[in-house]
Amino acid sequence: MTAQDVANFVGVSQATVSRAFTPGGKVSPALRDRVMAAARELGYQPNILARGLTSGRSNLVALLIEARTNLLYPELLYEVSERLAEQGYHVLLFTIGGDRSIADVADRILSHRVDAALTTAAITADLAERFDERGIPLVLFNRVLEAQTSSVCCNYREGARSMVGRLLAAGHQRFAVISGPASSYIGEEAVAGAVARLAAAGINDPVVVRLPYLYSSAEPALAQIRATLGGKWPDALLCINDTVALGCIDRLRAEGVDVPEQVSVVGFGVVNPTQGPNHKLTFTRQPVERMVAAAIDLLLARIEDPTLPAEQRFFFGEFHSGATARLV
Repeated sequence: MTAQDVANFVGVSQATVSRAFTPGGKVSPALRDRVMAAARELGYQPNILARGLTSGRSNLVALLIEARTNLLYPELLYEVSERLAEQGYHVLLFTIGGDRSIADVADRILSHRVDAALTTAAITADLAERFDERGIPLVLFNRVLEAQTSSVCCNYREGARSMVGRLLAAGHQRFAVISGPASSYIGEEAVAGAVARLAAAGINDPVVVRLPYLYSSAEPALAQIRATLGGKWPDALLCINDTVALGCIDRLRAEGVDVPEQVSVVGFGVVNPTQGPNHKLTFTRQPVERMVAAAIDLLLARIEDPTLPAEQRFFFGEFHSGATARLV
């Protein structure tokens, strides 16, 4: 069955059938329902890729993710896929991990006929230039690049500064920070903000531990912190990942440490922490929905007009008060 068969069945033009299957296409709801009903009855299903060949677009957007720093990526995948589907686009997922380098994955993306690319992984200026040369709009998510490349990011420095400020106001003096791998843009930005705020308060050289964003990282991280502090626990523990924060709470309580009376534990950069009734984490949440909407807006605008200059959009995190920190 073809679109023309559906058009003949309904008594409309083939262009009308095409508009009915196009998100946002100019066709009345009643007529769209008639076209859809006829398509189901005739067994017609449009070929998205074939339609893209006639329009000069593939209706595909590449999403590049670094698997080892999966701080928010399940939610990101859902939000990106849903919002792009509303606009008639589909996601091609590419991951970096194991033996796959960013350059290898970039080559794979460039070998596909994608209309744009969104990346959460660190990308070099040279690779960004290759996308530009191929006419593929590129938007960075949760990181920035000195080269003129569009990006959407949370202001992690200010978020960490704000969280540390709340802890200082409540009287905390001995701080420790658990961040992710040194390659984590989120982690390094948050660490920089926390260290700067502590230095302004006269607290220099706080303990900073860098380990993978895993629940199991809590035990070695706490052991390293305690060894550095001469066997003492910190007053406040800032975790850049919700999973690590929950692991620290469980580990501290297993050691007989009261959270938050003895140690305040807070998260930063978290999304939707899977916390049971015994946690109620105090944390700062990234506004993922608004960030994704901004990223999609940047992508679609540059698909329509490739001459648009690069643009950067920053968001502030949302503070959520919980039961794991002593705050005023």
